[in-house]
Amino acid sequence: MELNKLEEFELVKKIQKGNKQAFKTLYTLYVDKIFCLSYRMVNDSHIAEDLTQDIFVRAWEKINNFGFKSSFFTWLYRLAVNVIIRKKEKTNRIAEQEADVEIEELYKNDVAFESEKIESFIDCEKALKNLPNQARYVFILHDMEGFTHKEIEKIMNISIGTSKAHLFRARKLLKEELSL
Repeated sequence: MELNKLEEFELVKKIQKGNKQAFKTLYTLYVDKIFCLSYRMVNDSHIAEDLTQDIFVRAWEKINNFGFKSSFFTWLYRLAVNVIIRKKEKTNRIAEQEADVEIEELYKNDVAFESEKIESFIDCEKALKNLPNQARYVFILHDMEGFTHKEIEKIMNISIGTSKAHLFRARKLLKEELSL
């Protein structure tokens, strides 16, 4: 189910008045996307599940701060990135072990993959894991999630030029790693 901006805003207004069913609707709509974002940023499905829940709890707590200046989805992504970064800084660790890729969970609604596509996916996820944090975040937001540099500027609180530099670096490092 896709919502247009007006429908999103109507749900947010209901949530701001305490309507839990409206929040459940937005949760259902975005939980998979937030989980995938979390997973890509931390490379651990259990931590990603915890982060996803933390992000939605935080969204419920901060929903009254939503100012209707951007889409709710952009606001939620910014909140998610901030929660993930704070969690990583607080714990000051990134899992170094190979992440268990739970393809059934990540792609539960997709057609089964051929073994070559699965191997390629795993190689890409491993290469992503090796990127410096800021470069990985920008790459995920821009190339994988489709955000513009202007949106990334707002989400990550960095300049457009910095976003472009991180993206250039991420693409270069990924190209080098995947061409081995």
